[in-house]
Amino acid sequence: MKSVKWLYAMFFALTFTLAAEMIGAFAAGGGITWFEGLNVPTFTVSGAAHSGIWCVVYAAEAVIISQLLVGGKYSPFIFYYVVIKLFAAVWTVCFFTARQPVIGLAVLTVILGLNFGYIKNLFKLKLHPYKGFAFIPVLLWYAYLWILNYCIVIMN
Repeated sequence: MKSVKWLYAMFFALTFTLAAEMIGAFAAGGGITWFEGLNVPTFTVSGAAHSGIWCVVYAAEAVIISQLLVGGKYSPFIFYYVVIKLFAAVWTVCFFTARQPVIGLAVLTVILGLNFGYIKNLFKLKLHPYKGFAFIPVLLWYAYLWILNYCIVIMN
């Protein structure tokens, strides 16, 4: 029965993540062509690598959230998760639609702070150790995005 609960929880986590990201992508609209005209640092990953990394990030987030839902230890974590996803959508709108990388950088700073709080609290739980470590790629990816956004602000 626990495996069925975990499957439902995983479905919820993936569905919510993808829905939030689809809203952000829809809002970005034609901002991608604007991005292609920007000066970007040499460490900018390609579009294909970017998509692949996001898949890993989404999977890590979904595994963590589903395990927390099944374990019944979710109240602050679901809140953090929802707020992070909402800020991610806001970042997409600020950066791509409004074409305001400085505001995008401020939003990413909030997201990074929320992620640090999330992982700090995740490690405090008496759960299987991989749950906290599974969030590290998420934290590293958002840190990379912050550095990339910062460089774009400086270079443009």
